[in-house]
Amino acid sequence: MTTLGFILCGLLTVAAANDAPPTIFVKDCQISVDQKADVPAQEQGVLTRINVAEGAFVKEGQPLAQIDDSIPQMQLEVARYKLKAAQEEAKSDVNLRYTMATAETARSNYNRSVAANNRTKGSVPDEQLDEQRLKITEAELGNEKAVKDLNVAKAQAEVSDAEVRAADENLRHRKIDSPLDGDVSEIKFKRGEWVKPGDTVICIRQMNRLRVEGEVSMQECSPNEITGRPAVVQVELARGRKVEFPATVVFVNPSVSVGGGYKVRAMVENRQEKGQWLLRDGMPASMTIKLK
Repeated sequence: MTTLGFILCGLLTVAAANDAPPTIFVKDCQISVDQKADVPAQEQGVLTRINVAEGAFVKEGQPLAQIDDSIPQMQLEVARYKLKAAQEEAKSDVNLRYTMATAETARSNYNRSVAANNRTKGSVPDEQLDEQRLKITEAELGNEKAVKDLNVAKAQAEVSDAEVRAADENLRHRKIDSPLDGDVSEIKFKRGEWVKPGDTVICIRQMNRLRVEGEVSMQECSPNEITGRPAVVQVELARGRKVEFPATVVFVNPSVSVGGGYKVRAMVENRQEKGQWLLRDGMPASMTIKLK
């Protein structure tokens, strides 16, 4: 290459460097799990089933394990029978219709006696009229009681419905489901073992999207320049292999450290090779943030 060629090549290299978007290099970063759950037992009992294995990927809502629910199953069945009986009682107005008919008959009998006395004074003794008035009162009170009993039956049906829902919820608490998408990192109990409320049964870690955190100097870059910016995370794997992962800055800490820097957090998209995640919780990394 001629001297002129070397000069032109150098000028093109400088121009390309000047056109490159500015970046910030953040070293000594730390990768960590962003979403995780130590899934507890909500009720005490024997673990009758564990549906997953360590290392398995699970979806949110997927059944992980089962606590013995034989007694709650029977309690739910009893509650459903009670509800059915209460609902039948609540919709039956036989007693109310009977007391209404009884009251109507008592009033008719009394009115006929009064009419008979109006035609022939003394044809119906006063004692009989008193008894007929008493029967009207008894029938009317019976009618009020029938209305009240029907309202109580309706209320009892609502109570029974609540008992069914409570029994169903009690049964549901024996099921241990995953609260998020992720990998089973640890199973702390085995089938047949006794668990108590609050005991962690299975640990779930979301590995497909991790967080990476590092510190940026205030002298090097202002926080408003990097919030929401794309980034590239670099890690070194076994035998010196270096790989990169796309990321996005999602958080800038408002506090400044003693050294004059502020913490930044990016979310990095993980990937697998041969069924294993490349990025791991606790892994060191570096990060290049694109400013524009």
